[in-house]
Amino acid sequence: MKFARPKCPECKELAEGTLEIVEGVALLHLNEDGTAEYEGTTNIDWNAQQTVKDGRGLITLLCVCGHRWQSKVSDVE
Repeated sequence: MKFARPKCPECKELAEGTLEIVEGVALLHLNEDGTAEYEGTTNIDWNAQQTVKDGRGLITLLCVCGHRWQSKVSDVE
């Protein structure tokens, strides 16, 4: 893939990666009375990982400084 804006517009560093959404299940201890306590563990489903895109298909990139910006992406043969 090729990014139209591979460098951060703020610090000019190259993108370190893409912003991702990852699904997970936060484990609970459910009591008989219906109350629940978070057990402190979340099981992550890495196979459900998705790249964050806006409504126009732009991908969110991040640099090593933590800045975020969006870029078009195209496939490169």
